[in-house]
Amino acid sequence: QKKGSPRLVTRQVFVSVTDAAGTPVLDLGASDFDISEGGVKRSVSRASLGGSPMRICLFVDTSSSMSAALNHLRAGLTAFLDAIPEDAEVVMLSTGGQVRVRVPPTTDRKKLKSAAEGIFMDGGATVLLDGLLETDDRFIKKAENRWPIIVIITSDGAECGAGAHAQELTRWARTNVL
Repeated sequence: QKKGSPRLVTRQVFVSVTDAAGTPVLDLGASDFDISEGGVKRSVSRASLGGSPMRICLFVDTSSSMSAALNHLRAGLTAFLDAIPEDAEVVMLSTGGQVRVRVPPTTDRKKLKSAAEGIFMDGGATVLLDGLLETDDRFIKKAENRWPIIVIITSDGAECGAGAHAQELTRWARTNVL
């Protein structure tokens, strides 16, 4: 890359392709895909079968605004954990008042379900935005050979973080969010 030239950004896009009968299509190459971002056609440098398991960062809003939905939240978390592949690693975090790691990265569904069933409200406002930055540093950037997935379960309540990190969050989103 030449000095002064635009920065080249490479992104990974994970897709699942099936035929009309729902059977996975496994023999696709880069030329079989058309990708646009913001209405601008992007080049596809390669396409390959995913062989790495997912690392799912599961953000659970435990702020005061979620208290009325607590039982539904617990049931939804359990159903979600039942639905994802067994080899997917999950880190469960809560965002009420402060970011808390409820369960560090694991594939142990029993441990994750126990944490989901015992989830409680921490009160205060959610710290979702600061949590995203912290989680990226702690659990995504350091997770080699994993598909990074972020799942956010939240309400429309107050958000109390990221005021000091607004520019950093904007940079992160432009680089990491498709």
